[in-house]
Amino acid sequence: MGLENRFSKSGNYQQIQKELLDCKEQRGRTVVLVIDEAHLLKPGPVEEIRLLTNFKMDSCFI
Repeated sequence: MGLENRFSKSGNYQQIQKELLDCKEQRGRTVVLVIDEAHLLKPGPVEEIRLLTNFKMDSCFI
């Protein structure tokens, strides 16, 4: 996504969530996340991806 790394996890989360919303709302783009070999991921990273991508989804119509 070309974003700068923040020093805190919450800062990174906010930056990624803002970029995802900007792509959807301002640029009219649909964000697609493809995870190859996802079955090799541990539950922790999968939960973090869910939290990042589920942000404000209740207000979006797909």
